[in-house]
Amino acid sequence: MLLNAGVSEEEILRLACAASGADAADFTRVSPALNSYLPHAVALRYRVAPLGVRNGVLGVATFNPRSPHLERELAFASKHRVSLLAAGPGAILRAQAAIYGTVYGTVTASEPGGPPMPAPSVAPPQRPPHVARLSLAVAAPSETSSQAQNLADRLLTTAITERASEAHLEPAQEGGLLVRLRVDGTLNDRFGVSEANMPRVIHSLKTRAGLDVGDTHSRQSGRATFVSPQGVVELRISTEPMPKGLERLVVRLYSPQSALGITELGFSASERHRFEELLGVGSGLVLVVGPHSAGKTTTLYAAARALKEQGRRVVTVEEPVERRLDGITQTDVSASPYPTVASAVRAMLYADTDVVLVGALTDTATTESVVTGSAKKRFVLAALETSDMASALQRLYDLEHDSVALSGAIRGVVAQRLLRCLCDACAAPQHLSDLPEPQQQLLSGLPNSKLRSAVGCERCRGTGYDGRTAVVEVVPITPELRAAIARRADAPALAQLARECGIHNLWDSGMNCVVEGITSLSELLDHVVPPPQQVGEGTVAQHDIDALLAQLLGGTLTATTVEAAPAPPPRQQSLRILLVDDDVVARRSLAGELTRAGVTVLEAADGEAALAYARRLRPDFIISEVALPKLDAMGLLKALAEDASPPPVIIHTAQEDQAMHGWLQEAGAMEIISRKVAGDALAARLNELAVYLSPQPPA
Repeated sequence: MLLNAGVSEEEILRLACAASGADAADFTRVSPALNSYLPHAVALRYRVAPLGVRNGVLGVATFNPRSPHLERELAFASKHRVSLLAAGPGAILRAQAAIYGTVYGTVTASEPGGPPMPAPSVAPPQRPPHVARLSLAVAAPSETSSQAQNLADRLLTTAITERASEAHLEPAQEGGLLVRLRVDGTLNDRFGVSEANMPRVIHSLKTRAGLDVGDTHSRQSGRATFVSPQGVVELRISTEPMPKGLERLVVRLYSPQSALGITELGFSASERHRFEELLGVGSGLVLVVGPHSAGKTTTLYAAARALKEQGRRVVTVEEPVERRLDGITQTDVSASPYPTVASAVRAMLYADTDVVLVGALTDTATTESVVTGSAKKRFVLAALETSDMASALQRLYDLEHDSVALSGAIRGVVAQRLLRCLCDACAAPQHLSDLPEPQQQLLSGLPNSKLRSAVGCERCRGTGYDGRTAVVEVVPITPELRAAIARRADAPALAQLARECGIHNLWDSGMNCVVEGITSLSELLDHVVPPPQQVGEGTVAQHDIDALLAQLLGGTLTATTVEAAPAPPPRQQSLRILLVDDDVVARRSLAGELTRAGVTVLEAADGEAALAYARRLRPDFIISEVALPKLDAMGLLKALAEDASPPPVIIHTAQEDQAMHGWLQEAGAMEIISRKVAGDALAARLNELAVYLSPQPPA
């Protein structure tokens, strides 16, 4: 902000030194000889640069000299007393380049919780302004293949140091490669490789995995290992062709620390006990379900290792194999003689096998094979991409026509999501009274002494979170549920029946993590783990909806009654709005403005959750951004168009593409409203539309 206002870097540094009491860093003697004072991985992690020893004290340049923990951490890593010196982020990046042999550019925006970064003269198009982008260029086009491999090594080391599960290397619009790292489930822009050196980096990574370097027009996949300071890391490298002969690489990283046992999954004692009981049955089908990136494979692999330790022969059928499991036969269908997953499953079930793990149930043939094999005294573990137990069984109805056979085969369902854990180094106590009224209502009657909120520090890179844990719903199939499955009961009935059987659902598990201080309430709500469904979809009286909204959002809502008189009564309640936006800051800011304008607001962070809330709670309006995770606004409009009486959708966006506006309106959007419109003006417009849409008395 100061740079954009015209303040010079020198003046900002002078102010920072005055505020912190730290001296300004002197970079005049920076050289590669300094790399022995501080490991490269440590310098990257804390975004610092060693500047040499004077009088037995190591000077270290940092843009946050007031950090209470940084001096201690660096002293431990360097085995020297440390003096923190103030410097701008751009200067630190250039010093790292000179010390460790990599030339860095600039950062276009501040990281969450971090300081302002100097911006380049031309910002890359279509890049979210709140995401940091570190531009990484390598030395000269004449560098040797060894130097190119060193660059790839640094890239992988950085990804592992930052605990990334994936690194995405994508052709950038401005040329070169954009490297994005997925950390704790969130994918962020991190590095940029120059166009001149892009082929060398791709060549190095593809060579490691044994891929055809010259083939840029077909998909390839291979494996490699990489020795890092954290141990030997397995790599699965996949390529995808792009226009103009370019290609996109995805590097999945499997560190030794990611191979979890059942006790390390984050299940509570009761959830783990029920899961272990399910694994103890001799035959039948156990499903692990959840959306994409919910940790299903990690849970399945932990179960497979536990079953192997019981002396049972375990085989897997996957496409592809995620990671190698010692002592377990793994079948990669894409590289096997079996033409389909279903044929591979049938072969494994009829072999001398105790347990078969199926990577995903995606078609009728595979599901029928699994159900039939489970009935033949085989134990089957399988993954299914749905949101919870009830929706998983609904999906199985579609894939398996014989519901009686399904009810006899299935033994249990484990539904799960992953939530980020609060960083222990910086999390702050959260007072119940400081939360918004709707969130206080959600915590009503629950213990709140351990509540914490995210802050942000060097250890967690300013996010406030460090690592993830699972929230789960472990449902053993009781006789009552078995009978309901046999008669093809719908999702609300199955959810209610599980509740009556004493099963804690995903919401209960998530709230337990909140009250224990493991995660924050905002993290739980942002990941849209919905409160328990208490009413039947499509058959809900309006006063029941109002009661549920009152429970979720707090406050008193006046029930709407159906009048026999021809003229509708005056509106006695506030508008109920479903606000959909994955930008947490923007969403909550607008929600606050609308609430102050007298509107009741329910929030959703992705299109799938918005669709579920819209169908369950019947809001007066949906206000949605265009680009959304899981289901964008266009997909949301098309899905709602299939309903009998969907709520009107208002698109609220900063995008000014008139062609796109036309497509959205053709798909059913009622209006396109600019983000520049203030919350009170938006609320006034919504009230106008509500009056316009109200039933009119006959003439």
